[in-house]
Amino acid sequence: MYRDYLGSIVMLTDEDGNIAERRHFDPWGQPIKVEDGAGNSLDKLTLLDRGFTGHEHLQTVGLVHMNGRLYDPALHRFLQPDNYVQDPFNTQNFNRYGYCLNNPLVYVDENGEFLLGTILTYMWETTKNIFTYGVNLHHYDYEETEKAFEIDRGMFTGDFWQVVSKWTWQSQQVFLGNFVNHVLNISGNVLDVTHLDGAVAVSTTIKKGAFTLGNYITGPRGFKADWRDHLFVHEYGHYLQGQIMGPLYMTTVAIPSFMDAWIQPEQHDSRWYETMANSLAGRYFNKVYGSGAKGYTEGSENYFDLKSFKEEEVYSPYINPRNYGRNKGGHSSKFTLHFSDFFYFSFGRSFM
Repeated sequence: MYRDYLGSIVMLTDEDGNIAERRHFDPWGQPIKVEDGAGNSLDKLTLLDRGFTGHEHLQTVGLVHMNGRLYDPALHRFLQPDNYVQDPFNTQNFNRYGYCLNNPLVYVDENGEFLLGTILTYMWETTKNIFTYGVNLHHYDYEETEKAFEIDRGMFTGDFWQVVSKWTWQSQQVFLGNFVNHVLNISGNVLDVTHLDGAVAVSTTIKKGAFTLGNYITGPRGFKADWRDHLFVHEYGHYLQGQIMGPLYMTTVAIPSFMDAWIQPEQHDSRWYETMANSLAGRYFNKVYGSGAKGYTEGSENYFDLKSFKEEEVYSPYINPRNYGRNKGGHSSKFTLHFSDFFYFSFGRSFM
């Protein structure tokens, strides 16, 4: 893999050094010529979909995924505005859709943007470091800022339509989830942040259980974005619900689920929205990481096991990375209607 001075991937070779693909980009990132090793013209990037400044090209729609925002190399503009004005004394910074101060031959936008939560956390940690360590810069610690960046990065992970949905259809719960986890982080309660398939798993100091707001899944100590933890799998089902319900998720699922877990925890697992999450998650992970995955072997620790996720008293063939034990079923897709469902639903709808 060979790059130019901007970091664009301009040539790929095989293990013997033979040219496999050449790419040429215009100054704004538009692929203008792609050739194979024999010099034959290709109509798109074929061996690797990363090109301009090392970022992912969404070739079916002609956009570049720059982690923070989506960029259109034909328009020379981002599709979303930058939330942060880096230099108020440079008028180019006030064009919040502009790319690299309109100077793409000199500058590279590595992240698309720096989001507000990360910036505020950085300012907070810098203030703490100054008052704690003074001029002893080698003692400065930015662990919370690193986790804040991972929280914000979750706004842009997943496939193209997941990212679009986070900023539109699911924006209500996604923005709330982002805010809640930034508050937990800046107060010292976030231990780790991991990602899988568009979801963000936030390990915190809460003792047990988890809750999902948009693609943000907040769980206990050791919680990771890993299908071997069936708690994560179940909560991912709520993220899938949000993708279906959009703005109705908060009032139809999130608020009723929070209320019944608090008031009637013994009935929580049998509620329709909990069993629906089980069903959606089981189907998804079985297709992607279980029996639908290439090379699947039943009973292997390397593949998601739907049976141990759904059925009581069935142990998973793999170890849960959170508690180092085996998962033991019980995530049924059969629900029980309760009289209190009407109360929780009505309470949730009152927030509309």
